[in-house]
Amino acid sequence: MPWMSASINALWWAVQYYRQRRCKTFITLLQGPAMLKMNMKWLCALLAISIAMALILGWIFRTGRENPPVCESQHQDLCLKNGSQDGHSLVFANLTPEEMVQVKKYLWNNLGVPLVEPPLAKPSDNCIHSIILHLPPKAEVLEFLDHQGRKPTRQALAVVYFGNQEDPNITEYKVGPLPKPTYHQDITVQKYGGKLPYYRRFFLRADFVKINTLFVTKEYPKAPNFMRWVLDYNRTNFLGLPGLPPGFKSGDRKVWVSLYQNVSGLYLHPVGLELLVDVSSLSVSEWKVLNVFYNGQYFRDMEDLEREFNAGRVRVAIVKKAPLDGGYSSLKPRVPPEWPGPLQYEPRGPRYCIRDNQVTFMSWSFAFGMEASRGPRVFDVRFQGERIVYELSVQDASSLYGSNSPATMCEHRVYDSVFLTVMLQEVGQRIG
Repeated sequence: MPWMSASINALWWAVQYYRQRRCKTFITLLQGPAMLKMNMKWLCALLAISIAMALILGWIFRTGRENPPVCESQHQDLCLKNGSQDGHSLVFANLTPEEMVQVKKYLWNNLGVPLVEPPLAKPSDNCIHSIILHLPPKAEVLEFLDHQGRKPTRQALAVVYFGNQEDPNITEYKVGPLPKPTYHQDITVQKYGGKLPYYRRFFLRADFVKINTLFVTKEYPKAPNFMRWVLDYNRTNFLGLPGLPPGFKSGDRKVWVSLYQNVSGLYLHPVGLELLVDVSSLSVSEWKVLNVFYNGQYFRDMEDLEREFNAGRVRVAIVKKAPLDGGYSSLKPRVPPEWPGPLQYEPRGPRYCIRDNQVTFMSWSFAFGMEASRGPRVFDVRFQGERIVYELSVQDASSLYGSNSPATMCEHRVYDSVFLTVMLQEVGQRIG
């Protein structure tokens, strides 16, 4: 038992101390019977004190084991009883799947125009781009949180692309109340000071699919020898990714598309071929390639590239075919690890608790959420009950690229919903 072990250890150290510190005195005392008797009294007293100390330490250890500190063993219970966990954080909570479905159904039935699902939508169609939480005004939220005011009405913010109209545009609607909406209000002019022109819309995934389809069906067949002998093209082994933004001035929708091998970690497997595509027309059939770049050389189109290749005037770099798993570009380890990775262990359970969208950790608490165009954000950050921050979120995130290729040379990527939310992934176990 732990307390018995502690007692024996304490007694052993007492004897060692006596032997080291009192050795000479002990020998001297042993020289006569009287001295021997006095020495035995000292020894008995020391042993009694050591045993008493060992018993006291053992009792302390045993009691501490049976009644661990409150901050460790009972933290979860305290979190759940904490006044900050009263449901007020739900005013910042993301829309639930059920709420988004209800908003979508309401808009489909009440906008008065035909809508198309985004994966099937063409630029000339109407579609719902996003449905997110519409944050109430800050003053209303603070009145509710701090002064027991009326709970703000829960509403959604819907962004709709109207391509099938005489004047194509982007419109933002405030839809509520949730979970069963009965009204929608156009807030575009109020928010932006005017209508949003259609060319400002984000690319949809369907747009990228249509660009790749254009390449496969119309452009690659124009250069059969080049595609076969240089790139070993087989209709499925390449994927085009756009360089953003699409143009150099407001209103442009001309995007350079770089080709990569269609394997895991494709960013590390470019093939050197890039095409400039004009996607400004609402009709996909009118999209066209304006320029071609390969290995440091520019060509008018794919037919020009094929002619120059057949004439031997193209600097060729044969592409080494990558394995399907990407090889060195894959995140999967190529050699099994000798030892398991480090794991976090909490012997008495976590010292934090999560209820709905509220996190409590010791003296800290905050509400969290995810915004479709800006990524993760936190609200109502408090320390010991005092608000430190009302809202903390990513407002702007961008990166500038440089290269000898036009797609990367023009790249000024402003990270939007594609990169901050759709592609947001865990970077490790329990880290995300």
